[in-house]
Amino acid sequence: SCFCRALAIETEQERLLFLSCELSDWPKITNYKDKIANEVGYKAEQIVISVTHNHSSPCDENIHEQPPEILARCEAYKEIELQAAIEACKQAIAELRPAKIGFGSVQSPINVNRDYQTIGGYWVEAPNEAGYSDQTLSIIKVVDEEDKLIAAVLNHCTHATCIYLQRDVDGKTKLSGNFPGITCAFLEERYGGIVLWTSGAAGDQAPIMSHGVQLDYPDGYTTQVPYPDGAGYLQMEY
Repeated sequence: SCFCRALAIETEQERLLFLSCELSDWPKITNYKDKIANEVGYKAEQIVISVTHNHSSPCDENIHEQPPEILARCEAYKEIELQAAIEACKQAIAELRPAKIGFGSVQSPINVNRDYQTIGGYWVEAPNEAGYSDQTLSIIKVVDEEDKLIAAVLNHCTHATCIYLQRDVDGKTKLSGNFPGITCAFLEERYGGIVLWTSGAAGDQAPIMSHGVQLDYPDGYTTQVPYPDGAGYLQMEY
């Protein structure tokens, strides 16, 4: 499942509504912020929207190249996105209560540099363990007066590509929140509250398990062998 998650913060000086959507890119909905603002009573400039850059959700890129039935499904999904975002924001506002906020960070080695130069001199997308990776997981934590979790905002620089171009065991490609969505759901079940994922500077950062196995040959030829169907879904959970 893919979700929209929201955190509302109000002080004596300002109000902020932070929305995280498990999408690949910015929702291509006209006046997206304005429509949410009109529904929830905030100003558009008080709403901050982030996407997890999830490669396992519908995407509006190259949408004009799709057949009519796919276009119709994408338009219907956009409406689902919008209504889910509005509902998440309404729930966040309805549950406002006195809170404390803090910040911390830990190391989470789930990413690897994905710019790999083969012995033939070609640059490909494959694990480069000698390449640089920032493995910092930054966390903003909001708790109530009894120190129970209200919300947490996570930030880590890893592409959500555990099942990129892969199929499940039944041969079908499926929607998923990918590993950021699984992480948020896991933490919510364990600690309660709402957990929102944000993507850091993940341009050359892939999950340690994604894509497939890169093979180099003595004559310089290189190829990537994909994992068997279903393997990516297990790796995503792992």
